[in-house]
Amino acid sequence: MMPGDAVEVIFAKLPNLAILPSALRLLFRWMKDRGTAVIMTGEMGTTPA
Repeated sequence: MMPGDAVEVIFAKLPNLAILPSALRLLFRWMKDRGTAVIMTGEMGTTPA
């Protein structure tokens, strides 16, 4: 990953979008445990849920 990668790119390979919320929680916990400061943004997609 490079700085500036969009969250959409990071999670594009998830086999099931239903796991996205838990994947985000794990990511945030991982970053917090390492004392990492992050600004993460996203936008609503056009794909039906």
